[in-house]
Amino acid sequence: MTLFDLANLDEGPGAMLLSAACAMGFSEPVARRGLRAELDAWSAPGAVDRVLSELCDIDERRHPKEVLVIGAATLPVSTLRACLMARLLGARVRLKPASGLSDLAEAIAAADEHVQADCFSSTDREALRRALTSADTVVALGSDETLEALASELAPHQTFVGYGHRVSAVHLSAPRPQELSGLAEDILAWDGHGCLSPQVVWTDAPIEETALALLEELRGLEGELPFRPSEEMAHAHYVTQALGAMGGSVLKSETSALVLRDDPAFISGPGGRLIYVLPDRGEPWRVLGSALSTLGCSRASNAQPAHESTRRCDLGQMQRPPLDWPHDGRPNLLPMLRV
Repeated sequence: MTLFDLANLDEGPGAMLLSAACAMGFSEPVARRGLRAELDAWSAPGAVDRVLSELCDIDERRHPKEVLVIGAATLPVSTLRACLMARLLGARVRLKPASGLSDLAEAIAAADEHVQADCFSSTDREALRRALTSADTVVALGSDETLEALASELAPHQTFVGYGHRVSAVHLSAPRPQELSGLAEDILAWDGHGCLSPQVVWTDAPIEETALALLEELRGLEGELPFRPSEEMAHAHYVTQALGAMGGSVLKSETSALVLRDDPAFISGPGGRLIYVLPDRGEPWRVLGSALSTLGCSRASNAQPAHESTRRCDLGQMQRPPLDWPHDGRPNLLPMLRV
């Protein structure tokens, strides 16, 4: 993969990548900032070497020759990272994007001759069978049901790596102003979509106090990162906010909504810059176990995830995972090796 070709988001494959991200419904500033964060992770000093260190003492004959990446309708950086990781193993990559995302696959393929965009319909069972059969390793991003169905199609000699749906949340304790600014960045990044976007903020301060302070930070930043929800998302927000007002209260800025509830139990929201602000009583995040992908914490927080696969990070870094982040608690390269 030629990262240089993707690094320039104003021309060539990089511009194609940015255009494809915008076609997914993200504004140009949101897409540009999100893609830049991912590209910066790849160019960080020593980042690639740290990932490649996983292969120390591994027989190269175990490296896959061809990896099929099946990308769901998730963030473009998730699909991009999966392809780039496979290329670090020297494998050819066939990229099957979600329906309607052929532009994303074509953009990634334009940056590397060893990546092929395979944009067949999800209902074309024969095309899927051919794609699955040709690969040594299949990497899939999607729902748990989709992953289970794909795994059942593979032969015993093939390797399967599945990344299912996860959620992320925040714990605040005496946050500093710059930490609330970082949290606002986390909420607005990719418009609140993706497994790394916080859905809930737990606070040990009064929820109204926390929500008002956070709302001020969101208002200060959202002018730089415009957001217009789809009709479907707008309807989901309307319903969620109506229910939220019945069981608590709702605070809104121009593009964001905070739903305040006195019940600390985790509740999954519709995304799209809508987040719950809940009281911290009894470490409620611990019941999520391995389903909690990332827990963003203020420096004064002593919150600890219940599962070792959960990433704990500073605020402002939730949607900026380092390159050697063990996705779902697993190494990046070792799971793709041939059986």
